Parts: sequence; C-alpha cells; structure tokens
Amino acid sequence: MTILSKNSKKPRVKSIAIISLFALSAISFIFLLPVSASSSSTGQQVTASASINPSFPPLTTKDVSQNSSSIKCASHGYPPNEPACWPMGPADYGVNPQNNATYSYATQTFEAFITIDSLKIGRNNCGYICGGGQDAFTLQQNTVGNISADGIQQTYWTQDVPFVYYYPASQSFSVVPLDNIWNFSYPEVNVAGNMTAVSGNLNGQCISYGGAPTFYYCEATPINNLHLPLTIETSMSLYDVCTSTNVCTNYASFYMGIWHNTKVVYSNTFDRVEFTNGPALSAPSYYVEPCLPLLPFNASNFGKCSVGSTVTPLGLPYDAEWIIGGPADGSQVIMNAINAQMSEYYLNSATNSFASIPHAYSNGWDTAEGSGHVFVGSSGAPPTATVQIGTDDVEAGLW
Repeated sequence: MTILSKNSKKPRVKSIAIISLFALSAISFIFLLPVSASSSSTGQQVTASASINPSFPPLTTKDVSQNSSSIKCASHGYPPNEPACWPMGPADYGVNPQNNATYSYATQTFEAFITIDSLKIGRNNCGYICGGGQDAFTLQQNTVGNISADGIQQTYWTQDVPFVYYYPASQSFSVVPLDNIWNFSYPEVNVAGNMTAVSGNLNGQCISYGGAPTFYYCEATPINNLHLPLTIETSMSLYDVCTSTNVCTNYASFYMGIWHNTKVVYSNTFDRVEFTNGPALSAPSYYVEPCLPLLPFNASNFGKCSVGSTVTPLGLPYDAEWIIGGPADGSQVIMNAINAQMSEYYLNSATNSFASIPHAYSNGWDTAEGSGHVFVGSSGAPPTATVQIGTDDVEAGLW
C-alpha cells in the first residue's frame, strides 16, 4: 500500500501485510484446492449502479518495533508477543453467527461504504515511514476471487484501499486511492510467474504502479482538503471481455468515490488490470465460502475453520471484508475517537441489483493491519455496522 510522507506530503510506496506469508514456512505443507469457479460467462463487464460507483511484504518484528508500547487492543494473536490488533469492521465468512448455518455465493462485484461523522486518529506503530506514528490509517475492502486461465484455476486476493491521512495544521484530511492484488494460488498451485502475469494502470490513472514479485499495486492521485462528515465508497469488479470467437480475457477494476454530505468530490475507476497469463476458460468471480477461522490464531491452526471448511490454496478464507486497520506493513492504529457507519454489498446476479452481505462478523482476517480501541456493533435495515470507541469485540456476530 502507499503511504504519505508527513514532511513532503508526497506518496511513497509501501505495502499492506497479509498474515499468511509470514507463516508460510511453517504451514507450507498445507495444500487445499480452491472452490470451483462459475461456469457461466456473460462476456461483459459488470458495472455498479450510477449512484455509487489492500500489502504486502511479510510482517516481521522490526515492522512493529516503533511505538508498540502505546498500542492496546484485543490481540490478533499474531505475531507472538507483539501488539497485533484485529482488523475491525464487517466481514462475511459464509457463516450465520446466530446458528452457525453455512452458505456460499459468487458475485462479480463487491462495494462498500463508510460515513465518518467524527474521528480522532491515535498513535500507530508503523513509525517514521507512516508519518511518524500518527495521523494515518487505512480502510480496506478485501475480497477473494477465482479466474481460470491456461487450464488452471487461480485464486487472487484484491484490495481497494482508501489511505486516510490527517493534517493537524489545516485540520483537513487526504485520501489516497490504492489497490493491491495478491496471488493466493502461488506457490501452492503451479501458476505462471507469481504476480508478473498482470498488466495494470489500463485507465492511465495511477501515478505509481507495479510491484514485485508477490503483488501488484496502484496508487492514484491524493484527494486533499477533505473535512468531516465524509463518505467513502469502494467497489471492485472481476469480469471478462470475449472476442467473437469466444476467446476471453479476465480483468479487475477498482473504483473509489468520496462525498462531503451529498456533494461528490471524487468519483473514479482509478485502475483496471488485465490478467495476461493465458486465455480465460470461464467468467471470473469473487466468492464467499463457509470458513470461520479457528482461534486462537497460531501456526498449527492456520488454514483450519471452526465452522465450515473451504479455504484458499494459501490457507486463508474466501471472505468479504470491509475493515479499519493500520497504515502499512502490518501496523496497528489506536483510535482516540470515532463515530462511523460501515456497510457492504454484493451484486446479486439473479436480480442484477446490489444486496447487503447476508451475515457479518465484527472483524476481518486476511490482512495484518489492525485497529484498537474500536467497538463494532450493528443497526438498521439494510444492516449497517456502527463503529465507536470501546473494547474490541473479537469475532462478534453483527447480523
């Protein structure tokens, strides 16, 4: 993910950590096949409705050394003896928290919203590279999808990430639109070239893009001079484009929208990525499959589910997350004050309309960035996650 230098206010590339890569040597024996991809193919891009429209080096102890004593949160349990907070926000694991009933669904588009009414960002333990350990955090829309190319099913983790930074002198905020794509098949499934088999920035909106060797990233131009209340939307789509001879190519697109009350200040599909690793054999889709990860988190439990059983080849769940986390590199942020509402939707192919995710828990799993002193509850119809200051309620069922 990209971070902002507090001194220059110019972006510099950094990555959002995923917990799995750090433990890969300990769990490399785990090999689980991904869920089957959809066999249907529309051959057309799925677009969100007109009204609406995260990296990645393995986490190490040096990444959380600065300011770590100030971080207090419900422990993510990883890595050991470090203040690893949970990523807090609604997440769909394909499990009904009321009765543990399981379900699954596929979609080509996820979208998420947050409205922030009040906010005071506390310390983070990312240190100097994240602006001196203060005034920064990320929102992360995290989803997992399958494509089928070169006769091999491949699994990718995509992130649409608003990087939020506060400037005390002007009492204003900046948001940097970022995206990341991780290959959740490699090296467990023999697919080509790690993350070399993508071509990004097809819309020409990224001021920086690329990545090597395990991820792709894009950073767009910052949106500056923002004030509360603030609404941010993210939306990601997987789709294919087919020729008249039915030769198809898979794509991923990333959108971000920002409002001051009802005034649109930013609305842009800032990145579009082509998967260049061979002709697509079927339409790509995001998946939610039942797996509530087994706690406590440790190497022996990695890739196991307390409810459900379907995980990606890398051992992480097929889930849909919309979370608050630290700025970069597995960092944690403490919120001194926050009042916000978060919601998450998927495109229902049967009705061609957006529906709220069926069920949600209070925290994500796939990313190592976390947030402390955050309590996530729920209210309303359609269901909405409410975010306030409080004690982290880990793995709590929201709806």
